[in-house]
Amino acid sequence: MKLSDLLAIETGPGLAGPLVTRTLADFGARVIKVESRTKLDFGKARVPPPGKTAADVLESPGVMEMSGGKESVSLNLKTEFGREMFLALIDRADVYVESYAPGWLERIGLSTELFLRRNPRLVVLSQSAYGGDGPKRDQRAYAPLMTALAGVESTVGYADGRIIPQIASAVGDVVAAYFGNLLVLAALHEREKTGRGAIIDMSQTEASAAMAGLAMAEYGLSGVTPTPRGNRDPRAVPHGIYPTAGDDDWVALAVWTDDEWDTLCTVLAIADDDRKRYARFDDRIAAPDEVDAIVSARTAVEPRDDLFLRVQAAGLSCTPVLSTYEADEFAALRDRGLWREFQHPRLGAFRMTEIPWKYDHLDLRRRAWAEPLGASTESVLTGLLGVAQADIDSQRAAGALD
Repeated sequence: MKLSDLLAIETGPGLAGPLVTRTLADFGARVIKVESRTKLDFGKARVPPPGKTAADVLESPGVMEMSGGKESVSLNLKTEFGREMFLALIDRADVYVESYAPGWLERIGLSTELFLRRNPRLVVLSQSAYGGDGPKRDQRAYAPLMTALAGVESTVGYADGRIIPQIASAVGDVVAAYFGNLLVLAALHEREKTGRGAIIDMSQTEASAAMAGLAMAEYGLSGVTPTPRGNRDPRAVPHGIYPTAGDDDWVALAVWTDDEWDTLCTVLAIADDDRKRYARFDDRIAAPDEVDAIVSARTAVEPRDDLFLRVQAAGLSCTPVLSTYEADEFAALRDRGLWREFQHPRLGAFRMTEIPWKYDHLDLRRRAWAEPLGASTESVLTGLLGVAQADIDSQRAAGALD
């Protein structure tokens, strides 16, 4: 099975489903995103910020990241022609990924079971918030609500127990997407042996709960509900983010063994009394605040970039805490080719992350930016489905391509 031979069809908003097909596109698959102007993906339906236009929203960083390398086909699935064209795409597809609430297909006279009857080799991934059955199947959600329900948010916060959740991050979407990728590839591998496709019903909330597996195991073993630990780790002291000289400059640092503590004391010129007092792990783990204060007092007077290089050179785990801008310029990332520049017809030159892995026998690269909505409608309908241009024109006038 060559991924470059695959045709994948995508419908759905957000990140979870689109990130699955984005990864397939990165591997060379042909991916067609079917969408509609009558019900925009919520990522494209936002109010433009001051000084921006609706076109700016349609080409926002999130849209560009999730839809790059895909063809955009606009179909109104509430019309007979729209559904007919959609089914024609499904008949030719290897993979179909959707991430709407259960029941949306049935409301327009379609279903994943119908798709498989028409195309028995089709692999379907349905990624809803709570799964295709159960008491919450019809509830709407987005990533922070799902990670909250899954117990993830309650584990994020300071060591004193104050919860500072990740609700601004779509962690649940990303986790669900990578579970989804694995499931799709596994189903395609199985299809090679059996010739049969599959319908995969996936709960994004359950995927988030699986991400919190360590906390779940801790509770299962001890019966004690895990609480936030801040940056603490039960196996390493010091372990955290420490200030350095400069405007809001920090380093991340972890010390795992007594020998590493001794080395750190030498690098930071920590007083001999403190070096000896906390020479044993048991003494450090019993007084993490005191250890952090000793380390912070020494890091705070050192320039960040000099400090982390000296600590790394001593064989310890230490990195700078980089802003997005600094990560973009960081030589260790740049020199491995993590960034790629595109020339967009409206936005001009812009930079995106490249595919973050390398194969010794494959040249994999991000292929393109996100197409404008519906940009490939005519080329797909005529080239892939054989629809006459006159029919396309008449159906466009009737609203079937909205």
